[in-house]
Amino acid sequence: MVYAKIRQQLNAYAYKGEIFDFEKLIDKTLKDHDITLENAVTFKALYQIISIVSLSAFVTNDYYKIESFLLKTYDKIKHHKNKIKQPYYHIQVLYMIANTLFRNKKFEAASQFLLKMKNQLTDHKKKYYNTFILKHNLLKSLIFNFTNQQDDAIILLEKSTKIKHDDIESSLDIHLSLAMFYIQNLNLKASKKITSKFYHTDSYYESKAGKDWIIKKNLLDIILNIELGNINLVESRILSFKRNYSTYLKQISQQRVLTFLKLVETYYKQPESISTKNFKETVEQSFKWIEPEREDIFVMSFYAWLKSKMEKQDLYTTTLNLVELAKPVN
Repeated sequence: MVYAKIRQQLNAYAYKGEIFDFEKLIDKTLKDHDITLENAVTFKALYQIISIVSLSAFVTNDYYKIESFLLKTYDKIKHHKNKIKQPYYHIQVLYMIANTLFRNKKFEAASQFLLKMKNQLTDHKKKYYNTFILKHNLLKSLIFNFTNQQDDAIILLEKSTKIKHDDIESSLDIHLSLAMFYIQNLNLKASKKITSKFYHTDSYYESKAGKDWIIKKNLLDIILNIELGNINLVESRILSFKRNYSTYLKQISQQRVLTFLKLVETYYKQPESISTKNFKETVEQSFKWIEPEREDIFVMSFYAWLKSKMEKQDLYTTTLNLVELAKPVN
């Protein structure tokens, strides 16, 4: 009942675009049902709650709201003497906490939880190793990539693409991340080789990996075609993207994706204008900027591409510099 009520409340907040305190929502809902957090929450229950919140996190692009709750609740469960082990859900929870810390650019802390996850994978006679190894490798490679270890990131994902697995969502994430790494690495041919294999419809990919994945895939494809000089393709891809996703992006208050595309259009139509003072002022005035430490790391990666063009700097270096400036101060 608590799970269902929290989900209903989060859906209502997301739909209205309201700001909410996740921890207070949990506490109030538990209190309404005369339940204490320490006695109620198992690894399975925590996984269910995190799953809902992770889905809503894309709407707000704000993982800071849930980090404190996840860490405190995990600590309570971990030290509860009578708590059922539930290794399958324990691994899920460790992954999702590591992912939240990564999205908040707390790479060292994310790595520590990823190591806990790896230890759980090798325990229990490796019962769950194959189930979760793709998720583990994906997150480890992302941490590598954003901590100036891109060669290691690419090697790990290249190996991971060769693993036959039923986890289609993680496999798609791995291929898309590898395509992004290649663009940052200026290996456009390798990136194109990957994206050319995404030949299914958007509806198919939405059913396997969700709308967030499709939006990233389409934006990446537009950038790649600009880099390759396929200007005719760029025009049609942008028009198609706007037609299919403008309404959705406005519904979830992510109009800045459309703003970004408008600036991209200016660049590929008038590339000489991007380094002008007027263009830079337009960029500054186009976005509603939030605190860098709360900005989504993937949003920053797309903006880094535009910034690298504006400043005529290397893309990967620009990306790392932006992320470094946005890392939270301990």
